[in-house]
Amino acid sequence: MTGTPLQLHTQQVHYFRRQVIFSDTATHSISRYYMGTLKAGSQIVFCMGTVKTGFSAAGTRVLSVGSNGTTANNILTAITEETATAVMPLIGAKLTYSSDTDVFVKLTTAGTAAAAGISEFVLGFVPPTPEGD
Repeated sequence: MTGTPLQLHTQQVHYFRRQVIFSDTATHSISRYYMGTLKAGSQIVFCMGTVKTGFSAAGTRVLSVGSNGTTANNILTAITEETATAVMPLIGAKLTYSSDTDVFVKLTTAGTAAAAGISEFVLGFVPPTPEGD
């Protein structure tokens, strides 16, 4: 056999995964739940959010994902958590990170406390290479 042998690369998409359950206590103020820290130079390739079990309560509740302070909504916005199986596409792929940046899921609540509800979020990203790109 001639030619160059097949060589597999080891570069891979990394991800953070975070589940938020109605009874969880936020890890940070303003109802934010820590997902992870993106290293400077990381590139987001996808983000999805799923409401597995609708949150049972009267009132307005919205889930979002972001790195922009207490609003935490610049990556994935406004998933209404009262309906199960809501899956939303990424909006934050154009974001660039010049420093290490924390990413959060945020649950904005108003009204009666929920007695049920499960959501799950996955943020896929490519970390920077050792060369720094």
